[in-house]
Amino acid sequence: MSATRALLDTLLRVRRDAELRSLVSLASVHGTRRTLAEEIREATESIEAARASLGGALEGRIDADALRLGAQGAIMHELRRRRSIASLASTEPALARAQRMAADAAAKRMGVELLLQRRAAEARRRESRIEQAAMDEIAARHAGGWA
Repeated sequence: MSATRALLDTLLRVRRDAELRSLVSLASVHGTRRTLAEEIREATESIEAARASLGGALEGRIDADALRLGAQGAIMHELRRRRSIASLASTEPALARAQRMAADAAAKRMGVELLLQRRAAEARRRESRIEQAAMDEIAARHAGGWA
């Protein structure tokens, strides 16, 4: 293996590692987003449940303490939901950055792979030309011997 090939193989390993790290970073951002989306969904369900229970508390004798507690619970869930929504929105730049980094890392890796493929094809063509020259020389010697 030539020194150039060894260097390109090392560079390819480095590029693959960089791509893997960028994909892990992207997966982490997606995981954070999934967690926040789940928190939003749970808070929304809690708010809906609190609304339903408040509706039931308005029938018959009204218990002000129960209404107050139910409303406070719904407000707490709403605040949690809003914080989660704001956090989810703030992950957009991180997501875009992670996607760009993953795409750049993949492009760099593919560039090295393409260079390796071109070098291998060039080596095969060079080897083929050497073999063809050797065959031509053998054929010429043979033809000269028959004449």
